[in-house]
Amino acid sequence: MKMEKLKNYGKSLLEMMGSIPQGIQREISDAGFYIMKKHLNSDDLGRFAASMEAEKERMLKMNLSSVCEKGLNSEEFIHQQIEWAASFSEASRIIGREKALKIYRDITEKTYPKLFFYMFPTSEELNTFDDPFIAFKEWFLAMMEANKNVGLFEYNIVEDTGDTFQMDCIWCAWHATFKQLDAEEACIPVCHADDAFYPDYFQQTDIEYKRTKTLGWGNVCCDFRFERSIIAAR
Repeated sequence: MKMEKLKNYGKSLLEMMGSIPQGIQREISDAGFYIMKKHLNSDDLGRFAASMEAEKERMLKMNLSSVCEKGLNSEEFIHQQIEWAASFSEASRIIGREKALKIYRDITEKTYPKLFFYMFPTSEELNTFDDPFIAFKEWFLAMMEANKNVGLFEYNIVEDTGDTFQMDCIWCAWHATFKQLDAEEACIPVCHADDAFYPDYFQQTDIEYKRTKTLGWGNVCCDFRFERSIIAAR
């Protein structure tokens, strides 16, 4: 298979997310709602629904021009992050920070991997290449460059040895949006989506994913480190 034939090669996350069928989007949205319903009692759920809408309306009036300075012009993306930030902020206010973090980590663990598996090339596709590690690296680089071009990320490549590849994301539109909305901790569960996805994604390939820091936790970057399994095992 030619690299350019891999699913979504060279596309940004914005483009990929825009192509997800509505049925899958509804399924994921419903899953998030049922997780909230599982964790909140009926009184808290009612209070949360009302106050979250008010918080969303407040955030929609906030100036997010600084987030768009790197080229981001997707109103849909901005509205999605405002909805997440408003939801997380109100959940934190009603039930407390720690419980809210637990709930929203649960949501990302149950929903985000499904999105990523839909957008990323399959393990079977990667394994058709003589070197699946290099194939994934090239696909990932093409995606991140496309993401940079639409204003989603700024990044540095800090290691590329052929057996190990590490990219540090030093600016992220998700984190920048939440920070501008005074809801920076809403990024913590979003960063967790990578930890929920990559280990399962690489089960059928000779690749391992590692992470030690994220912007959401207040670090200077989110590190994406990919290693050949034989190297990681040493």
